[in-house]
Amino acid sequence: MEIFDRFIQIVSTSQEPVIFEFGTCDGQHTNIMCSILKQMNKRFNYHAFEGDYRIIPYFWKNNTNHIMDIKLNQAAIGNTDGEVIFNLSGGEESRPGHFKQAFYGSSSIRKPKKTSEYWPDMTFEESKVKCCKFDTYYNEVKPGIIDFIWADIQGAEGDLIDGGQEALSKTRYLYTEYSNDELYEGEVGLDEILKRLPGSWTVIEDYGSDILLKNDIYN
Repeated sequence: MEIFDRFIQIVSTSQEPVIFEFGTCDGQHTNIMCSILKQMNKRFNYHAFEGDYRIIPYFWKNNTNHIMDIKLNQAAIGNTDGEVIFNLSGGEESRPGHFKQAFYGSSSIRKPKKTSEYWPDMTFEESKVKCCKFDTYYNEVKPGIIDFIWADIQGAEGDLIDGGQEALSKTRYLYTEYSNDELYEGEVGLDEILKRLPGSWTVIEDYGSDILLKNDIYN
């Protein structure tokens, strides 16, 4: 089942869904999820995080209809509170037969490792950005049970989990990108993700490089 069909199923069981999105990029997925929630006539709480300051204007351009619905935090998510080095992706794909496009969606708090083997035209430059732990933010805003998390944080999945043990224990579903090839230094694979998550989680859908997990405590 496609992820947005799953999303509809998940939020339909909550009176006022709480959604977190880590690594919003230009906000296209944000727009889809917020639009679904509004079509369902749902009141909802949407918390978003993006560390790449360059694409924040594009995020709001893609979410002009949801400005009042989203709490956007211009920050990376990780296992520490404070300032961190953020590796900003750049360059343009120029392989024959491929549409030329900019690599603006692969920035990470983790240093690139095997990314150059897969995308030789991708470049990175270091910048300093604000970072916070999931638990720190969770205890500040006190959202209660989190219905759904969308995480696309380019190799920092382990950092999210390590800094969010309490919040994740109160999360129903986690949809996250993963790689077993260590594209970024210190990136953890799927087995390690499952090991680090608090409690017991079940794989609902494995999309190859993205996976939907359910917290078993909320059966």
